Amino acid sequence: MSTFWGEGGQYGPYTLQKDGWPNAGQVMRDFRQQMGISAEEAARLYSTALEIQGDDEKGKKSKGITASWIFSMENENRVPTHIHRRRILADILQIPYALFGLLPLSQVAFKVPHEPSLKRSPLIERVLEDPQRYDKELDLFWKLHYTNTAGTLLCDIDRAILTLEPARKASKGSLQQHIQSLLNGYYQLGAEVTRSQGKFQQSLAYANNAVHIVHATQGTTEVAQAFYTRGYTHLVSGLFGEKNQTGSFQINPQRIGLAISDFEQALPSAPSSLKGRLLMELSRSYVHLKRSSSDLAIALDLAKRAKETIGSDHIISHHTPIHSLNEGMFLLGHAITLTGVGRPEKALEELDQLSSLKGIRGIARNQLRRQAWIDIVSAHAAMSAKNYYDVIMKLLNAFEICRELNLTVNINIIHSIYCQLLLTSYKKDPDVLYLKTMLRSYYQARKEVLT
Repeated sequence: MSTFWGEGGQYGPYTLQKDGWPNAGQVMRDFRQQMGISAEEAARLYSTALEIQGDDEKGKKSKGITASWIFSMENENRVPTHIHRRRILADILQIPYALFGLLPLSQVAFKVPHEPSLKRSPLIERVLEDPQRYDKELDLFWKLHYTNTAGTLLCDIDRAILTLEPARKASKGSLQQHIQSLLNGYYQLGAEVTRSQGKFQQSLAYANNAVHIVHATQGTTEVAQAFYTRGYTHLVSGLFGEKNQTGSFQINPQRIGLAISDFEQALPSAPSSLKGRLLMELSRSYVHLKRSSSDLAIALDLAKRAKETIGSDHIISHHTPIHSLNEGMFLLGHAITLTGVGRPEKALEELDQLSSLKGIRGIARNQLRRQAWIDIVSAHAAMSAKNYYDVIMKLLNAFEICRELNLTVNINIIHSIYCQLLLTSYKKDPDVLYLKTMLRSYYQARKEVLT
């Protein structure tokens, strides 16, 4: 069992040994990595200290200590039991003596304070006893979000947040950082789920909390991710948050401007694996602003820069597993840009290429939300290219998935494209009439009127 140690859980998590001490090898590796010391450098410093103090073991010269010895100590918990040698390692790596078995266990074992002013401390104890619980739960929720929907899990997301927030405030060090990372993940997932349901104010509240949480961390990747998530919420609400009487969306330039601001704030600290996603969303933002021809040129250039990032690390972070830009996601985003700059035929070619991609290059068939989005993007491009039959087929496919997953924003987009079909010779096509029936049934269930 892994647990946190010290006041407020400031160290760890480290495996609890049968003798009650933390795993010394794990402690040693953690502090060495925190100091940025390589195994080779640690071996050299340890050898030098032993030579200076004349502490070579019988028949063993300190110069024989190598990086492999250090790795053996860490990975196999073969840290020297000789107190003097262990103290040398502790001094080199700045490990607290109590954490390394050199002082009484009572000085490092985490205990819940009994002061009345710390009434919420038992919450830390619960996280402390099973630190992997929330990791596993959050990982499961993200998988559900990508393959199906986590929309029914909002109560569970809020429950975890309500438990972890007071624990974060009462904890310290490693435990606090771990809790902050978890909260960042839950807040970003909440933002993703509510955004897809069209609950933009609630989504923005989650996203704002994620930005607030990461400002207290040292991780630049987490900061970039939080700004990306908030920017994406601004963008989607700016594009699909307001409809006019004809069923078309009313673009909100102010919200799109906020999205651009967040994306640009995220770029400097973003790892290469996230930059591609940021650049594609910036491209999409400029396409829809269309303040001048220069905006369209900027959009195309941003998409070109995004393409150069394909092949970066697949998963950006454990607690917020936003996937990096692969070839399939690039083609999908580029199709949006191409349609926006008036090249729908080229967009359809890219989408056709996307359908042939396999494995990690493409978009998995079990990622239902994204498969529905591919159909919607295809329908939009086909509408611009006046391929009306293809529009109808794509909308019908997308509607079935979106209704099942309660993707309100996507269904609103489907309705908007349907309204455009009513202005064509296909307005009385049987499939269009069937789509009208399906849309009317959906909106009536939500007590909304189909325009």
